[in-house]
Amino acid sequence: MPPQALRILTLDGAGLKGLSELFILQRLFARVKELTGLRDLQPCDVFDLIAGSSTGGLNAILLGRMVLSTAGSISAYTSIGEKVFALPKDDEVNASKTRRFLRKLASGPQQSRTQDLVESMMGVLSDTKDVAARFSVDDKIQDEEFYDDHSWRVMLSVTRKGRSNDEPDLIRNWRSEVQGEKNYTLCVWEAAGAVCADPTWFSETVRLEQSGDRLYAATKDRANPIHDVLEEMQKDKTLTGHDIACLVSIGAGKVQPDGVVSGSVSAVTKILSSAEEAAETFVESPKGAELKKDGKYFRFNLPLDAEELAMDECTEVDKVKDAVNRYTKQAAIKEMIEECAQCLATTVRISSGRVKGS
Repeated sequence: MPPQALRILTLDGAGLKGLSELFILQRLFARVKELTGLRDLQPCDVFDLIAGSSTGGLNAILLGRMVLSTAGSISAYTSIGEKVFALPKDDEVNASKTRRFLRKLASGPQQSRTQDLVESMMGVLSDTKDVAARFSVDDKIQDEEFYDDHSWRVMLSVTRKGRSNDEPDLIRNWRSEVQGEKNYTLCVWEAAGAVCADPTWFSETVRLEQSGDRLYAATKDRANPIHDVLEEMQKDKTLTGHDIACLVSIGAGKVQPDGVVSGSVSAVTKILSSAEEAAETFVESPKGAELKKDGKYFRFNLPLDAEELAMDECTEVDKVKDAVNRYTKQAAIKEMIEECAQCLATTVRISSGRVKGS
């Protein structure tokens, strides 16, 4: 890990929501590219740590471990999501999106979904042209070239199933030297399945082929991975003592007062609300308040009304993009994007033809 202050990206999870995060990040990086003049600059070139929970963890894998651009990540996410997250078809021609969304939630955990998820991830690894040239389905989440080739880290919030009690845990793309921490050897597709397998919709945990451990998605109180990041920075000696140059936190959606269409969507709304509460708790903490005051903490989260909450992200991609465009054009959000882009751009420098942190 380079000795500079850290640039950190955290991505919330919400079971079936996560695409808007990538569009927000795409808008932010369009401005970072303008400021730096580096048109090929990607999130993994800038952030030292990309952390995610649930669908945000899937995004973290796409952006960090698979080194995809925001556009490439959007394409991969929708490819996976069309098979795993899409709403059920309805025989009634005029069936509303809200009704279909409720049916998706009401259907509960299904055994096939976990298998669909890992198979879809394997498909992205093997069938996507620019990805298949660099990856295989056997590639591990732990990056063998981590110390030699790059310095960005990917951290995923998960839960480990125990004999009597389930425990919060982390999947990392580097080897932790912290005593008592587990270093899982697992494939990229296994990590994607584990981080997304929320028991609300996925009946099966992901059993790791090598160790036999069973993992599934983080509980709703860890839907925002910010506190996992702070704890890791305190425990891992390679992170301890680093200042934070910029902390970008992106939510999977913020439910508006009219956004709760019925009690049936409580699973999603509780996750979204818990993630936003964690963000509010952090910004009110001494560390969060300091970073906010110094212009180093930025929180983006797309507001969702009842119709937007029921939106089928993976088959209505243009509508998600339009909603993000409206959000990012708001004066306050536009100003925050500019401040965030300026903050990130000042940390980027070129050395020997490669992007490095300053």
